[in-house]
Amino acid sequence: MSKRAFWAVLAHCLVVHVLVFLIRPAITYQALDLGVPVSRVGLIAASFALLPLLLAIPTGAWTDRIGTRAMMFWGGAVVVVASAILILGNGSLAGLLAGSTLLGAGHLACMVGQQAAVGGGSTGRGLDSNFGRYSLFASLGQAVGPALLPVLGGSSVVPDTAPMFIAGAGASVVLVAIAPFTPKPATSASRRSARARPKLPLRELFRIPGVAKAIITSALFIAAVDITTVYIPALGNEYGLSTAVVGGLLVARALSSMAARFFIGAASAKFGRLTVIRASVVIAAICLLALAVPIPLWLLFATVTLLGVGLGSGQPLTLAWVTQQTPADHLGKALSIRLAGNRLSQVAMPAVVGLAAGAGAGIPLAAIGLLLALALGLVRDPKDGRAS
Repeated sequence: MSKRAFWAVLAHCLVVHVLVFLIRPAITYQALDLGVPVSRVGLIAASFALLPLLLAIPTGAWTDRIGTRAMMFWGGAVVVVASAILILGNGSLAGLLAGSTLLGAGHLACMVGQQAAVGGGSTGRGLDSNFGRYSLFASLGQAVGPALLPVLGGSSVVPDTAPMFIAGAGASVVLVAIAPFTPKPATSASRRSARARPKLPLRELFRIPGVAKAIITSALFIAAVDITTVYIPALGNEYGLSTAVVGGLLVARALSSMAARFFIGAASAKFGRLTVIRASVVIAAICLLALAVPIPLWLLFATVTLLGVGLGSGQPLTLAWVTQQTPADHLGKALSIRLAGNRLSQVAMPAVVGLAAGAGAGIPLAAIGLLLALALGLVRDPKDGRAS
């Protein structure tokens, strides 16, 4: 993969994460403005992952067949449609659910294409480093998106969401425009050769050492990121924090994730991939549990910042873990299975932990922290996921 194509993938990653991490909190605020109780906000969050859960594995197979560039293009096109629905839905609950569902589907297609492009174009020690850079740009997008909340919506506790949805629509058009500059699709001969190879059944993919463990661990990390994105605004609403402060908390989490990803390649080479993932699990779980109790604002910022380090370090290494263990011509499918696990957690976790939100928005955060701690039992085999 050329440097120009790699930078195009990073730009595509940046834009889609700016968009998602701007629009999803906006959807939460709009739902609260409609009078949706905090205990039901998790169901709206789950709609983001519902359609992707059904489409994840076929999307991976399509990516192996049509190429990463086409998948990123069509993913961006679906996000354009989602943005249009959110704008034209006039803030209705039905519009929020439909827009959130399609946004999740477009986001899935973009990510499968991006990750398959990075994994397929990386070898050896460059695998952890390139996924670290890729995840760094994802973190940058996760920081810029929330930072735009007070800029576009004002500083009130429940902001005006219309400018946020309009900005998201503009970003979705940029996604489509970037796609043609990403890695070139395979030649016709290569595609025919790939189709001629025997297909690897799903059960065989799961039998590859480390793949199932990486998928489950990744799903728990993603669920933690997802639930903090949804419930930190709800927690801020309970505390009476302004949109600017809530945006600052989400930015702090994203920036610390971004900083941690500068050092992923070096840390993995020195300590081993699984050792870094284990440390990430411990840090993130402790921070999520701490958010369940009332703490001063300065300590809330410190906890969320440290949470970003834990979530930011572990998540990209599960990508490298799956990529290293999977045959190249089945990479799209393997990464899509990983994303299917992520989406399953995004459907189930917000709905399940949301049932506990009646006791406060901090309880769902603590619940996912306990579940994340279970991942320690999955990353104890030193033979799996060792950096090469």
